[in-house]
Amino acid sequence: MTLLAFFLLLAAILVSFSRVYIGTHYISDIMGGALTGIFAAIIVKTLYKPETRVDRFITSIL
Repeated sequence: MTLLAFFLLLAAILVSFSRVYIGTHYISDIMGGALTGIFAAIIVKTLYKPETRVDRFITSIL
C-alpha cells in the first residue's frame, strides 16, 4: 500500500466515523456504502482489460 493510498483510506474511515458520531448516518449506511464500493472496484478490476479497442476508445473520449 502506497503512502497516498494509506492516507486516502484513513480519510475515508475518519469521515465515515464522523458521520455516525454526528448522527447523519447509521453504521449500516456506512457498511452498505463500503461494501458497494468494494464490489464495484472488484468488478471494474476484473472486467477492465488494458490496451483493448474499448480501452483506447474510452481513453480517446477522456
